Amino acid sequence: MASMNNATEGQHDPATPLFDAVSHPNSLSKQVTRFFGLGQDRIENILPGTPFQRDVMDCAAKDGQRAVGHVVFEIPQDVDTARLAAAWKETVHQTPALRTCAYTSNTGDVFQVVLRESFVFSWMDWTSLGLKDEVVQDEAAAAVAGPRCNRFVLLDNPDTNERLLIWTFSYALVDTAFQERVLGRVLKAYKDAHDELPRQLETPDSSQATPEEDPNPNPNPNPSRILKIPQVADMERATQFWRKYFSGLDASAFPPLSPPLTIPSPDAQAEHRISYSSPIQRKWSSTTLCRAALAILLSRYTHSPGALFGVVTKQAPMLDQHQLMMDRPTRTVVPIHVSCAPDQSVSDVMGTIDAHDHAMRQFVHAGLRNISSTGDNASAACGFQTVLLVTDSDTKRAATWEILKKTE
Repeated sequence: MASMNNATEGQHDPATPLFDAVSHPNSLSKQVTRFFGLGQDRIENILPGTPFQRDVMDCAAKDGQRAVGHVVFEIPQDVDTARLAAAWKETVHQTPALRTCAYTSNTGDVFQVVLRESFVFSWMDWTSLGLKDEVVQDEAAAAVAGPRCNRFVLLDNPDTNERLLIWTFSYALVDTAFQERVLGRVLKAYKDAHDELPRQLETPDSSQATPEEDPNPNPNPNPSRILKIPQVADMERATQFWRKYFSGLDASAFPPLSPPLTIPSPDAQAEHRISYSSPIQRKWSSTTLCRAALAILLSRYTHSPGALFGVVTKQAPMLDQHQLMMDRPTRTVVPIHVSCAPDQSVSDVMGTIDAHDHAMRQFVHAGLRNISSTGDNASAACGFQTVLLVTDSDTKRAATWEILKKTE
């Protein structure tokens, strides 16, 4: 969490960049087109980055490969690779998140740039190098390519007839849950194309990440569709919400830090996983139950009337009639504080948490930097050291094993 709260040297006031972008949309649009070397007709949308994306970009500022990951799939022998590639291309075309790039503006703020077309798929013979070397080479090429690192390489070993697909991506844009949804779409596109000829693919060299030509370019793009940033009124409401929420903050962070709560410098990290089975019929969600349990535990342990920690929560979409729905993970990390007075019942604590969760989702887009700038209490709250993530272990994975099998 340290890099989320660190102030970058020479960075502007964290509360102002989005306001500047709203006031000067043409300036940001020109920065983006110049950086990517594209015309405005190639850009579908520009959205503000999430706090998590800013953290990933900060961590990879000196080494771009730190933000790049990969997943490798085995391709069964009865799968038509040309049709599989066409299915991937169709999925990328239909999924804006797979055409999204992370961009850092001149003011140091991170934005999500959605390209109209961006598909890098190449075939390579897999004989001279081992799998590990191939993966390292492609990740390095993706890092050099910068933000356009969502790419696919199909490795074919003619000696063993083994075929592998490497999907290289940015951690700022893709997580495990999103991968499963994408694989489900690829499977559907593959099956739907059973009686159709696969679409012809352009296969640029793996080291070149140049978006394809838009088959129907718009010579007069609507500026309102190019730049989509939260309006000033949205940020003002978010500022008021977080300032009021942390007013009179009286809680202890865990592990305890020397007051006042400032930017922490941890020298170790620990992760604990706890399995929890909830009844089918229940009044409270698993997320509310787990947050209440952690809050009460930390409050009692620190002998404090309240608990302070970070939570991973879903962000409500900020869309209007002109915007395109982004089918992508919209999770972000925000601080919460929970009052746990001795005379409070567990139901009261859970009710408060549940009500706050519903109210909070429309304001989490402000991000940690903007939240911390709303006052001293909010700044202290953003120094949390513990983050709670509640996942649904019963979620079924996409049935993609017919065409792709994930390797270990």
